[in-house]
Parts: sequence; structure tokens; C-alpha cells
Amino acid sequence: MVSHTFARAAVLAAACRLAVAQTAGMGCDRSKQTCPPNIPFGGEASYDFTTASSISDLESFWTVDGGVKFGDPTILTFDKSAGAKFTISKDNQAPTLISKNYLFFGKVEITVQAAPGKGIVTAITLLSDSLDELDWEWVGEHHGEVETNYYHNDPNDHTNARTIPLGFNPEASSHTYTLDWTPTYITWSIDGKVVRTAKPEDSPGKWPQTPAKVNIGTWCGGCTAFDGSPGTQTWAGGKADWNGAPYTAIYKSIKITDYGGGYSGATEYAWEDTSGDWRKIKAVGGTKRDMPSAPGGGQGQESDHSSKSTTATTLTATTTTGPAKNTPTDAGHGNSTNHPSTTTSAAPTKSTSTSGATSPAATGAASRNLVSLAGIFLMGLAYVA
Repeated sequence: MVSHTFARAAVLAAACRLAVAQTAGMGCDRSKQTCPPNIPFGGEASYDFTTASSISDLESFWTVDGGVKFGDPTILTFDKSAGAKFTISKDNQAPTLISKNYLFFGKVEITVQAAPGKGIVTAITLLSDSLDELDWEWVGEHHGEVETNYYHNDPNDHTNARTIPLGFNPEASSHTYTLDWTPTYITWSIDGKVVRTAKPEDSPGKWPQTPAKVNIGTWCGGCTAFDGSPGTQTWAGGKADWNGAPYTAIYKSIKITDYGGGYSGATEYAWEDTSGDWRKIKAVGGTKRDMPSAPGGGQGQESDHSSKSTTATTLTATTTTGPAKNTPTDAGHGNSTNHPSTTTSAAPTKSTSTSGATSPAATGAASRNLVSLAGIFLMGLAYVA
């Protein structure tokens, strides 16, 4: 990938344009063109933020956005006991890290304390070059819940967004949040307990299935640096109140297990076409492995993103053709070359979640779709790996 160096002001000025023009956020939109192969994790990788003391310590594993590298040094600081502190103190800040490598299905376990603050959003996102996404999001004004979402090739589709009640304040202490993603299920777990399970038949044709980078960061949904619309600000808990700043999210550690599309130790993920079908992506140099076929643990309570509504969203399972209905297969993947699983030392960003007309931000849904992408670019496009 070509690295883009932008001054912070240029990123801010161009964010909304980039959100429309370069929706994938990785510099190459695979839904429309042929791009270089993705470089995989290929196995297990982890990063302990308590071992970092400077931005340069992150750069073997992360792409650090230009706003962090060349902007205000206070927006990303390090604590040997707590971890990395992502801080927002004013309108145009959005500290972000993006993993340099990709996982092709897998598990992401991250220990984080979300940021407080009206209008402030903490986000962990798996985002692919063709705009598949899975995420966790914490809105600072909503102290007892976390939002979850997934989609395939369509950032305007938020029908799979759900709000999870927590029973604790995620801004008061760190907890471990896990995404486990396969061709047959996705689970969201908190401190080892599954709180949501999704399966392809729940939402036919909408299953994320292409290699993704992990993005982590904080951004301001209640800021004029985005579109400042009433709908966006309502979703984010209101207009940001800087009297209570700074607002800080603390990331302690992350562990990534790359399932490799059913292969371990791959050296690249090569796309055969632009269909977004995982079976058309080869794990080059990989050794065949089994991916988990069923989620462990139980399923916790989940609710519609529009938690203020008393009407539940019904997901109707229908028979359709397409990759979302397919179960794992060997077709089109890897080769017989023996390449041992790799272990490196390890990240995730953002997406806004709604679930239709009953959403509190329904009147601003269109602008929130743009802001969701603008958030990604503000948080990460200063440097793109």
C-alpha cells in the first residue's frame, strides 16, 4: 500500500470528502478495483500497551495516524501500569491506531476502559478493504451499555446493530471485550461471557467475510469537526461538553488470533476478484487448519440499537444465494506448502450503529452514515499502511 502523509489540518478539511471517495479507508477499494494482496497476521499476535513508552514503540505493529505523530502529543500518552491513553480535549481530535496486518476471520481480545464524556465515542472496529465491518462502540453519555454491529460491503446498512446492557460502567474500569468471527458465527464476549451471537441466517447476504485490519481509537460524534447534525449529536449523547475535558480511553492489551480463512501461517491473502466472497480469497503459503464451527458459552441479552423503543427488531431468515449462506469450504484457499504459524507482538476503529426508523438518530441517519466513515478517516487516514 502507498503511505499517505497529510498535515493534520488537511486531514480535517478532507475528511468528509475522503469518506465518500475512499470508503474502504485503506487506500484501495477492493469492491471496485484490483489491489495488492493483504499481509496477514498468519497466526497469533499480541500487543501489551503497558510496555510502550513512545509512539515509535507502536510502529512495528500499528499504523499511527498523523494527528498523533505530528499533532498534539497529549492525545496519546503511555502509563506503565494502565496502558495507552487516548485523550480528546477539543473538537478536532481523534487519536487512532490501525493494525498493519490483516486477519481473515479470527478472534480479537482487547482490554480497554472506555472514555467518558457527552459526544465522545470509543471504538474497536474490524474493517476490510471492501467495507466489511464488525465493531464495539461505547458512547460516553451511555454509561451502562455498549453497541455492537456488523455488515457486508455496505456502511449504510445498520440493521444488525444491537445495544448490549452491561451491568457495570465501562468508563470506570477496564474489561476484556472479545470478537470471535468465523464463516458460521460471530460472538461478542465480555470478560469471557458471550453477550451476543449472530449467524449468517439471521441476516442473509450481510455476512462480513473479507480480511480486515483492526482499528482502535476515540472520536467525537458531538463535534462540529464532523457534520454537527442534530441526528449525529443525539446518537453520540449530545454536543460535546469541553468543560469536563479531557476525556480518555485506556487501552491495556490486545491479542489477535488470525483464522486465516482456514489456513495458518499464510504469507498473503490474494483476492481473485472483487466479489467480496471469502472463497475467492487465497491464503497463500498457508497450512490447512480447522476454524471453530460453533460458538462456545451462552448467549446473553441483546437489544435493538434503538433501545428507547419497545418494538424489537425481527430478523427473518430467508433462503438466498451468495456467500453469506455458505459454510466453510476448502475451495479456492491456500496450498499445501508447509508454513508454520507465526507469532508476533499486537490492535482496532469506528462505525456508527443504528437499526432503522426507531433509532434515536433516525432523522440524521444519512448524515451519520457519512460521519461513520468520516470518523474512520479523521482517526486513521493521516497515515495509511
